[in-house]
Amino acid sequence: ILMAKGLKKTYKNGIFSLGPVDINLKRGELLGLVGENGNGKTTLLRILAQELRHDAGTIAFALPKKDNQYDLRSQLAYIPQRTPKWYGSLKDNLKFTLSSYGVVGADNEARVLMVIARMGLWKYRNLNWNQLSSGYKMRFELARTFLRCPDILLLDEPLANLDVMAQQTILEDLKSLANSLSEPMAVILSSQQLYEVEKVSDKVL
Repeated sequence: ILMAKGLKKTYKNGIFSLGPVDINLKRGELLGLVGENGNGKTTLLRILAQELRHDAGTIAFALPKKDNQYDLRSQLAYIPQRTPKWYGSLKDNLKFTLSSYGVVGADNEARVLMVIARMGLWKYRNLNWNQLSSGYKMRFELARTFLRCPDILLLDEPLANLDVMAQQTILEDLKSLANSLSEPMAVILSSQQLYEVEKVSDKVL
């Protein structure tokens, strides 16, 4: 589903240079991207997410729709380490996300409640941003991603600042998203710690 060959990126100041990097990722696979701060994990994820231009190398996507940049990016989901603040309740935000994809009315309500229950957010469905911990904000982002049904999910250090139990829950959620029988997706998960991701990853870079 994703093939990258010889990717390179050098910033104008010349202090940092990434690459060359090769990636081959199949639908249903989870790739752990491991490195210390400043090693280029975020740069690589942003390049794959089409948010940052690379200087050399190629990226090819085997996706259902790739006729234009809008279709391509609609099938990619990138969740940065620091997610933007949202307003209103968790449930209302999920309903808004789904309505933007044309799902309204009773179907919207049913699908949102289903994903809230699946992601362990039932007790928090009427809370807002300021009332949620970092772990539950990340679960919200995963729930929103699940409603979008992307083909490729890119996560920038989602386990940072979480306790061990929350980390394990998030990892299990990601594995289940990748291995979904109805809509499997490819997942790239970055971390500074190998031990955090090696148990759930099919491969590690």
